[in-house]
Amino acid sequence: MRLKTLLRICIFILFFGSIISAIKFNNYVHGTYEVSFGIFGKLGEANMTIYKLPNNKYKMKVVAYATGFANTLSNGMIEEYESKGYIKANRFIPTSYYRKTTTHSGIKEYLYVFDYNKKNVTKNYKKTTQNKVYKEDDDGFGYYEDETKVQTDKDQLIFWAKEDLMSMFLNADIYIHTYKQDKVHNITAVGASEDQKGIIELLIPSKNAKKELLKDIKTTPEDIYLVIKIHKDIFNSDDGDLILSFNKDGIFRSALLQDVLIFGSIEGKLKNITIR
Repeated sequence: MRLKTLLRICIFILFFGSIISAIKFNNYVHGTYEVSFGIFGKLGEANMTIYKLPNNKYKMKVVAYATGFANTLSNGMIEEYESKGYIKANRFIPTSYYRKTTTHSGIKEYLYVFDYNKKNVTKNYKKTTQNKVYKEDDDGFGYYEDETKVQTDKDQLIFWAKEDLMSMFLNADIYIHTYKQDKVHNITAVGASEDQKGIIELLIPSKNAKKELLKDIKTTPEDIYLVIKIHKDIFNSDDGDLILSFNKDGIFRSALLQDVLIFGSIEGKLKNITIR
């Protein structure tokens, strides 16, 4: 099992749980969520804040980080996400998407800018690392000095998308009411795997399918569900299902990632939330 991949899956649960809670709100939402993993207990926590701004604009930020042994294994990893854009006809339309990964080794930053006229997305990349460099003074005495190295790059994504990972789930209620149930739908979103051209597989279970989900996830029949297909080599089977549940008001209740190698399932849940 690839521990780095597993830790990113934990962040994935925290991240999407945060977003789904903001589907329906007035002007402000702030929530805290945590992920646990079998005998290891709590693995991470996330804080989410979203604002509706003047002129029908929005801004959303999620900060997720590993805790305990996961913090050590991930080299102190902290993930930050930010989506900015505007709201039109009750749909969140992103103009930029930002992701920042911080570890003890350095910082990686990605800024994606949407151009709806040209139908392309520009990706700006910046990597900052700090290393100890051995030097000698004029008298031949050796010492170590911190050296900062910055790498930058800029190119266009090979695919076009009208969504980023955040806006896609802010718009989840649109998909729930328009997409056919019990069928896997492909949605393209900036921030998803570039190897898969940003495609995320999303399934909206029917009433009958929800009965099966209730056997595994601690929630109520009245809740709404989304199932995300994840293709990674951390599962006993070929892929795994990330089952997300939230109530009729769009408040995220819990998430369950099933069939993880060795340890079984990863669960995420809401700690507290403020909506106004």
